[in-house]
Amino acid sequence: MACCGKRRAAQRAARARLTESQQKLVEVQQMRSLKLLKNKQLSTLPQKLLIEYHRKTHMLYSGAMKRNPPNKKWINKIVDTHDQYVNEMLKRGMNHNTPLKKI
Repeated sequence: MACCGKRRAAQRAARARLTESQQKLVEVQQMRSLKLLKNKQLSTLPQKLLIEYHRKTHMLYSGAMKRNPPNKKWINKIVDTHDQYVNEMLKRGMNHNTPLKKI
């Protein structure tokens, strides 16, 4: 039945929502990850590692954007870090076509 499907979708969405304290805990864990990414000397990173760290900034960004309400300061910090990685990628002649936007 259609109504049962809607009810299940609503239940899944409710389980997916995090409480405020859970959201803070996730953000603290992600801040640690971002801090590790920011403390790297980008010009000395091997190309493979540079791409991996760039991918991690995208993962942090998508996780932060899913939260409701989004933490704008946090998202902007992720975008700043992402932009540093992109600048290094462009210096090395690599392509980049997945921009992130500040909010």
